[in-house]
Amino acid sequence: MELDSFIKRNRLTQARAAQILEVTQPRISDLINGRLSLFSLDELVQLCEKSGSSVEILVRPNKALSAHIAEKMVRGGAYAVARSARKPSRRTQRVR
Repeated sequence: MELDSFIKRNRLTQARAAQILEVTQPRISDLINGRLSLFSLDELVQLCEKSGSSVEILVRPNKALSAHIAEKMVRGGAYAVARSARKPSRRTQRVR
């Protein structure tokens, strides 16, 4: 991770890194030890910016998931068409 590299590259102690990044030393320990789930995305972005890094967020489609969703839509559409073509059940028929 870039923040860990920043700390190692500059040969910073956890205490000094905490001062520079304006967080506590235990937060730096969490960062170095890979406990990223303890940080929000916003916190990580702010820490990267404070370390002099620029942050770029890239969003791309997940091809496997996109194919799965498309398949469900096709199946769901076929199901809906087949169901609407059936005769209404006794429950849904209008009573005169």
